[in-house]
Parts: sequence; structure tokens; C-alpha cells
Amino acid sequence: MVSSQSLSERRPVIQVREAGGIELDGRVWLDPDKRRDCAIVTHAHGDHIGKHGLTHATPATAALMKLRLGDELEIVEHELEVPFELEGLKVTLYSAGHMLGSAMVLVERDGERLLFTGDVKLRDNLTCPRAVVPECDRLITESTFGIPVFRFPPAETVREQMGDFVAACHRAGENPVILAYAVGKGQEVAKALGEAGIGVCVPTWTWEVMELYRQFGVEFPNAVLYDGTNLGGRVLVVPPGRRYQSLLKRISNKRIGYASGWALRGRAPFPAEIDEFFPLSDHADFDELLELIERSRPREVLVIHGYKEAFARELCARGLEARPLA
Repeated sequence: MVSSQSLSERRPVIQVREAGGIELDGRVWLDPDKRRDCAIVTHAHGDHIGKHGLTHATPATAALMKLRLGDELEIVEHELEVPFELEGLKVTLYSAGHMLGSAMVLVERDGERLLFTGDVKLRDNLTCPRAVVPECDRLITESTFGIPVFRFPPAETVREQMGDFVAACHRAGENPVILAYAVGKGQEVAKALGEAGIGVCVPTWTWEVMELYRQFGVEFPNAVLYDGTNLGGRVLVVPPGRRYQSLLKRISNKRIGYASGWALRGRAPFPAEIDEFFPLSDHADFDELLELIERSRPREVLVIHGYKEAFARELCARGLEARPLA
């Protein structure tokens, strides 16, 4: 997988710069954190979206962005695996398996293939297609969980743990609550529990996102909007954070679980009131990141986010040309 001539010894065709997002040739931005004239947005989590001059995204990401930021956004929608031209580049979006609408971005010019993963997951996701990994010459990947301690158990095991948690709470006369982000994670948790025959209720913002998911064919059996009185016999799936603290305070005799990949890091980063942890993540774990590289077969790997220095060192030790971006 390592070329006979180091990429660092010759000038790449597509120029890359990290500056609050990935800049290609000074004209196209990937997931910029500031307003740009032309941006490709890989998915609709808050740290990846913005009000740009012109945005390119999948239809689901476009819909979620407008839900979050307003209908006035100018977005060109692109279906997965249908190439389009942009500023002299050939661009193709592939499913990233991270959340509804998430996409990896393959950029091609003059025989060079650059793949930007955005946030990616290779494991099964109940609310979006599995990741499709094209081969490339250069790979830009996240490494949120890029150290060996982060090896997630099978998703089926975690779903069973959440179901057992809910059942145990109900047997004890307690009200079960599971904390999960309102966009992406909350929908996966709600779908997993609902398909297991467990009643689920969610607050307004999570419900509004679920309604949009339904427009794209994702169903949520046994799920209802939480009205403050209908928790009995159900589990409340609610986002973490201060916005929902007052809601939680009104629920008596509750037991709280937290669905997060960071659960494998131990209790220390979490509030004391969390009773149980479920290592459910919408990111690739350490082994999946290695699998991503095996499948994409790059000659050079550029690493962003998370444990980027450690993961780049790991790849170099395995004989790959890799480095963290600034």
C-alpha cells in the first residue's frame, strides 16, 4: 500500500489545507466551521454545518440542515454514488454509515483520488445505509476513537444491554431514562428499543428530527412524543446537556443510562448521576479505522480529530505513510 515514491516527495495534484475545515485548492471547503463561498457538508451534526454561500450535500443532510438552520439555505442536493463536477473537480459522495444522510467525499482530478471520510462508521447503523468505501490515493480520516482502548462490542450486545436496563427499571418501579444526542444517536436508540417491543418517548426536538427521518423511510415503532405525563411503562430517550436538565428534574424515581462510545474510557468524564453506560457510538472504533484503511488502500493517510497523533504513529509503525493535520 506504500508507493515506491513518497507522496511527500512530489506535489499532489489536489492541494489540501486544514484551517477550520479541509480546503481543496483554495476553492472548495469540506465541513468548514466558518461561512465559505462553496462548501461540501458531509452530515448534519452541529459541529459540521454552517450557513455557507452555496452548500453541496445529500438530500437528507440538506433537509436536516434546513431544519436546524432555516429554509433560506442554498443547498445543491446530490444522491450517493452519482458523480458531479465542482470547481474543476469530479466529486462523488458515498455513504459514511455515521447517521442519516452522512457521506464520504471522493474527489478526483488528473488521475488522483482523494477521499475525505467526515465522520464514519463501518458497523451496522439502524437509521442509514452501511458505509461504502472506495479506493483512493490519499485518505483524510477522522480518528475520534483512534487508540486501541476503543474497541466497541457488537451493536446487538449493546442494544440488549439497553433493553435489559429498561426492563430492570420497570421491575423495580423506576423510570428509565437514556441520554442520547438529539440528532443521530437518539434516533438509533429509539429505533433499537422500539423494534425490541419497548415503548419509547422523546422530547420535542428529538421528535422533530425523527419526523424528518420518517420522510426518508426510517420508521420508529412504539415511539411517542413525551408530554410530561406519558412516561409510565416507557423509556425516555433525551439528549444530554443543560437544555434538558429541568425536564429531568421533574421526573422522580428515575434511573439514568448514557449511550456513548466514550463509555469505554471509564466513568471519570461523566456526571455522577449516571447509573449505567452503553458503549454505543456512531463513529468507527480503532479496528474499524484500520479496516477503513485496508479497504480504501491509500498511499498516504492524513488524520484529523480525536487521537490523530497516536493514530498516525500507529499507521507509520505499520508501514504506511501517515501524518496528523494541524
